[in-house]
Amino acid sequence: MLVVAVLNGSCGSSFTNTTPQPPGPTQPSDVPNLTGSWTGTLESSAFATKDISAQIVQTGVDCVDGAWQTTAAGLKGAISGFATASSSFDGFVSVEGSASGSGLCAGVVRATGSATATGIKWTWNNDGNCAGGIQQTVTFKLHK
Repeated sequence: MLVVAVLNGSCGSSFTNTTPQPPGPTQPSDVPNLTGSWTGTLESSAFATKDISAQIVQTGVDCVDGAWQTTAAGLKGAISGFATASSSFDGFVSVEGSASGSGLCAGVVRATGSATATGIKWTWNNDGNCAGGIQQTVTFKLHK
């Protein structure tokens, strides 16, 4: 519940509905529109690469919300942040579910990186401060 409450504050939408919504107002050409279905990987040197999918909705010019999950049972979470004119993202990703030996800690992490209309590459640092946790850098790579 805390994870959803923290993420809901970023752009003001709820993560309970992951059905794609129509994009908000027309995006200025310098802010990428991330709305849509994405597939990719969750990577770290501490665990085997995991296939993931995500549904992202972008409202207004830059407000990005969504949900992600590993293709195999295990991890899922929410996405909330802002796309910028410099084709980057600054926001938060929640990590929920069974970490299954990944060393990931459940919770909300700050994620930053690149974001274009066809490719996303965000990273975050997992502090490893949980049972079975491992300090590591995690990379979230998605494409349309």
